[in-house]
Amino acid sequence: MGLIKNMLYSQARLLRNMELSDQAIFPYYHTVSNDDLPHVKHIYPIKDEKQFIADLEYLARKYKILYPSVFMECLLNGKPLPERSFLLTFDDGMSEVYHVIYPILKSKGIPAVFFLNNSFIDNKNLFYRHQISLIVNHLLNEKTELSALQKAAELLKTAFDGTDKLISEIRKVEFPFHGVLEQVNELLGLSSEDFLETTRPYLSSAQVVEMKNEGFYFGGHTVNHFPLRKLSPEEQKKEIIDSVKWVKDHFDIPYSLFAFPFSDKGIRLSLFESLYEEFPGLVLMGNSGIRKDTAPRMVQRFSLEDPNYSAEDTIPVALAHAQVNKLIFRNKIRR
Repeated sequence: MGLIKNMLYSQARLLRNMELSDQAIFPYYHTVSNDDLPHVKHIYPIKDEKQFIADLEYLARKYKILYPSVFMECLLNGKPLPERSFLLTFDDGMSEVYHVIYPILKSKGIPAVFFLNNSFIDNKNLFYRHQISLIVNHLLNEKTELSALQKAAELLKTAFDGTDKLISEIRKVEFPFHGVLEQVNELLGLSSEDFLETTRPYLSSAQVVEMKNEGFYFGGHTVNHFPLRKLSPEEQKKEIIDSVKWVKDHFDIPYSLFAFPFSDKGIRLSLFESLYEEFPGLVLMGNSGIRKDTAPRMVQRFSLEDPNYSAEDTIPVALAHAQVNKLIFRNKIRR
């Protein structure tokens, strides 16, 4: 969180009284749970059901529902989005989407879009950051032989200088080196396969089909949830196209939606153009806050996930931050 946003959050209660702008907003979450989720807790904090419901009630009081079909029609036909409307989105296809989020949204009549990584659906593979969280959780809560810790440090190409330092190094692991995580797992007696089998952290295809039949929308989120900034333009394009195509084909979906994982910073306009050639009706979403984008049919979102701040706090802060960005000419993403 930057300096300006930190300052605005310090005044969050005062900002609650500000007049909300009439623009459409696009908040996102990953998951919601009352339970301790060891594969998530060391990556980012999440809201519980009570907090999530409070967010929804605030949104319903202050904003109109923006249905995904209307959202798509507006973006594809150059129409203005309905004023002071909201559309919720959820990333990564977590199992709580089906068990927690879907029943709440259905009971309240609130639509949403869910972005999926086809490598994870049906619990085929474990997202490397979820694997990192599980390793960190083990190191914090279980006794581990010194020799195993030292070997883990060697795998990470660093000297062992205490568990805290080792955890810091594990948190830095990015996808080109994610194979090392399986080696660390083995040293610690952990198994990604066992975790996938027993916990089933991701949605199943059958659950997605049920939700789709109830009117919820789905899109791609890359195949493997790699940080795109680390990939070549060709690899970026393949991750996106393969993801969107799989979601459309696997679930018989006529529309084309995609949300960038991690960040869309540094993505060039030429990539957008090639994606639109592949999917003429494609609509994309980022996560850079309330900002405009020079790429056509690209909409930016902001997170409502932090349990320390309700929607009543976060939304006015996000709107105020957008106004500050406008004053300093940072309200548009140029590609």
